[in-house]
Amino acid sequence: MKALYKKELKSYFQSPLIYCIIGVFLLFSLGSFVINNLMTGSPEAAALFMGSGFIGINFIMLLLVPVITMRLFTEEKMLRTEQLLLTSPVSITSVVFAKFLSAFTVYAILIAFTLLYVLIMAATGTVNFMEVLLVYIGALLLGGSLVSIGLLVSSLTNSMVTSVLFSYGAMIFTYFYTDILYAVFSGSKIMTTIADFLSIQYNFQGFAMGLLSPQNVIYYLSFMGIFIFLTIRVIDKRRWA
Repeated sequence: MKALYKKELKSYFQSPLIYCIIGVFLLFSLGSFVINNLMTGSPEAAALFMGSGFIGINFIMLLLVPVITMRLFTEEKMLRTEQLLLTSPVSITSVVFAKFLSAFTVYAILIAFTLLYVLIMAATGTVNFMEVLLVYIGALLLGGSLVSIGLLVSSLTNSMVTSVLFSYGAMIFTYFYTDILYAVFSGSKIMTTIADFLSIQYNFQGFAMGLLSPQNVIYYLSFMGIFIFLTIRVIDKRRWA
């Protein structure tokens, strides 16, 4: 699995697309940082960026992750190398995890760029590094969940364009479907509680406020586990077809 992971990760940085993704992310994340810090001149600027500002960054990643994951399995089909991969001595589980981890590593590298903003805030104000750590843990868990969605979609589609479009649809629905439930069941406390519990967006808010809840961690790990398992089943079925 390690060799396949390195191969997948290397292939990302051999493509000019990844540098376009990095450029877009830096542009929008810098904008989020500047806007949230211009809103106040107080030491709370750091907390503001790490809270609402990072929620904005998560939304940017919602738009970029489908582009990162579109090639995971779709490219194998387009290059007609899928059968070679499926008949290799590496297990399907290892193949899926290697591809997931390569895409997740790219996501983590993008998020790591925002550490520069934290250093700037530390130099100009007061930063609670424990709260910062929790925000980054939440961002990585949420990102892993988005990557797992893109992984599954890529295993089901035959073109990168289709993979991107379906990933966008799935991720946007997953991110905002609770808003629909709030509107439909606004008078039902039980339904809104269920909606919050199942919301990929709501479960990040605790991290954004500097709170560590086992429930939120278990939610994201379970979310990733379900989508990775489904991807393994899809690929395994294709292997024996």
